[in-house]
Amino acid sequence: MIDIEQLREYCLSKRGASESLPFDDTTLVFKVCNKMFAVLPLERADCIVLKCDPEYAQKLREHYEGVNEAYHFEKLHWNAVYVERDVSDELILQLIDLSYELVLHKLTKKANIDFFAEGLPPEVGYVHLNVTDSTMLYLRTPEVRERTEKFLLVDADKQKKGRGQRGTHWESDNGKNMTFGLLVHPNFLRADEQFYLSEIAALAVVDALRPYCETTVKWPNDVYYGDKKICGMLLEHDLQGSMVAHTIVGPGINVNQQSFLSDVPNPVSVAQIVGFEVNRYLVLERWLKSFLHYYSRLEKGEREAINEEYKACLYRREGVYTYRDEGGEFQAEIVDIEPNGLLLLRDVEGHLRRYAFKEVQFVLH
Repeated sequence: MIDIEQLREYCLSKRGASESLPFDDTTLVFKVCNKMFAVLPLERADCIVLKCDPEYAQKLREHYEGVNEAYHFEKLHWNAVYVERDVSDELILQLIDLSYELVLHKLTKKANIDFFAEGLPPEVGYVHLNVTDSTMLYLRTPEVRERTEKFLLVDADKQKKGRGQRGTHWESDNGKNMTFGLLVHPNFLRADEQFYLSEIAALAVVDALRPYCETTVKWPNDVYYGDKKICGMLLEHDLQGSMVAHTIVGPGINVNQQSFLSDVPNPVSVAQIVGFEVNRYLVLERWLKSFLHYYSRLEKGEREAINEEYKACLYRREGVYTYRDEGGEFQAEIVDIEPNGLLLLRDVEGHLRRYAFKEVQFVLH
């Protein structure tokens, strides 16, 4: 069972967190950007007070004996969570994460951008745009190519010409989702190894969304929650001889959009899943941290291990499902994803079928 010192250490592990005793000698307060996100009453070792979305707070109080209204706080927004009752350690840590995130989400857009930028590693350059045609197009402008950072990240509140796969338009309400591009220079990869970049970009989305929901990767790099699409992405590669010189990774993650009006058949957002808005810059921070981790592993030559982790996260990785190619619909199971990115299926007659991107479709019901 988690104890008070472990709770304190976890709160302080959050980036930008500080502790103080502003009220008295027995009430330890944790803040981020000078806003409270957790309180530990030191006179009792079994309780932590945390901020929570009102609707979710009510659900927690109804389900757990150990989650109650926090006295001396605004009861609509603050819970008292008791560690010695029926609340698991894992859930308590998740509720600390949520409280921290809610506090940041209530800050101004500028404050969130500044907080995000302050946490970037020195090798990552960063540009925020209020509006642009496309972050991927922006990353191809001459002034960008003159920059010297190892990585260059660009995000935008609104993309006027955001693109999806197969030439579709990516629908995104202004300031609600996370649309961004990352320029990298993977000159250690051969041209026939470029699919590894697609794998690590998709795995990073799975990692970034794990605090909210479990997701899978629909080959080649869409990310799905159940049978609904929560993220799509494009990757554009520039080759120099047999090597990859430059790559632009362009994910679009549905974070806080509540409704979708386009004819895309199956979109979903994080906010629709959890029932409240989350901080999209924390989503981006987690994605970037995960991507850089996988990228470093690629540089070290861990191709096979990364490919296995990608395959373990695949949508429909087990079982027989319906697919469609130029010959019509058929039933098959996934056998493998080859290092060059080809999808290998085995149909119900036992025949192996190998497909490049756009040569086969997943039939969704």
